[in-house]
Amino acid sequence: MPSFQLLSIPDYFTIVKEPMDLNAIVAGIDSGAYSHFSQVYHHVLLVFTNAMRYNPPENLIHQLALKVRASFAPRAMISLQQLQDLPVKIQTEPAKWPPPGSRFPLAPMSDANPLRF
Repeated sequence: MPSFQLLSIPDYFTIVKEPMDLNAIVAGIDSGAYSHFSQVYHHVLLVFTNAMRYNPPENLIHQLALKVRASFAPRAMISLQQLQDLPVKIQTEPAKWPPPGSRFPLAPMSDANPLRF
């Protein structure tokens, strides 16, 4: 069930025209629905943009979304620029990483390691 239904915010679709949530992004990554990092980047930014659109500026959710988006966007853009230089490689055998049982193989975010998927 989408988070807006769990939170009882029935006017969500009248305000947010392109809903997106982090669970949908993770599901898209897990299913291989994304063909390029830029699609993930766009959807992550959309999560925070929607939070800011739905919640007024004085709301804590709006303020946190603004901070997270401001931190995520430049770091992700660096990774996106680096990925554009890499050749596209089709995976023909199952990945050995992440190890079985690991759901999020993301490395910690830092200036040396801006973002990894």
